[in-house]
Amino acid sequence: MSLYRTLYTDLPCGHCGRQRQVGVQFRTGRDNLEEYWDGDRLEIPDSECSPVDYWLGAADFYCGSCLRERRADELMALYEALAEFVHQGRLEVRKGFWLGFVFRNELPPSRLLAMGRKYSEQARKIPPEGWSLFDGLADCVLTWDRHAARQGTAAYSNFLEAVNAFIAKTMERRGWHWRSLLREDIIVFTDDRGRLRARIPEPVPAG
Repeated sequence: MSLYRTLYTDLPCGHCGRQRQVGVQFRTGRDNLEEYWDGDRLEIPDSECSPVDYWLGAADFYCGSCLRERRADELMALYEALAEFVHQGRLEVRKGFWLGFVFRNELPPSRLLAMGRKYSEQARKIPPEGWSLFDGLADCVLTWDRHAARQGTAAYSNFLEAVNAFIAKTMERRGWHWRSLLREDIIVFTDDRGRLRARIPEPVPAG
């Protein structure tokens, strides 16, 4: 993967609209992890870069508080999906240990929803780094449509497909329309004085 440059500037969060500082990564084709602040001059010879050049950059879509809220909602949506599929009879989730032996208890929808509320509240209080949506299922045994759903099996792939579709619809219904954590449409450019700037393009009107 090629190297990039980073421009530190203030841009609005894509969800709440609050301004916050982000590092916008962009590539000119001759990059070596250079870093700039908004208004710095771009260190590329004029023969290789004219002042009207621009590049597409990528940065975090959400501010920290919105990212935590989004992941909390995503966790709740996961356990709502599990509860719904258990209710439909398509899924079994078993978890539990007893006296050193594996003793799996089937989790009913009410227990799954309670777990979702617990994990969701925890997600609102901790930094999102290193977080994975399916962490809470690491010690569970899953059965999907009467087949053992272990990683690498067709049953597990079908389980993931159904659950992710459920989560996507639930998140959109709750107002989280942007599925990626990055936005890659940021325009990095040099102004008429040769100084680096960044902006988010205006949305194209529908129709």
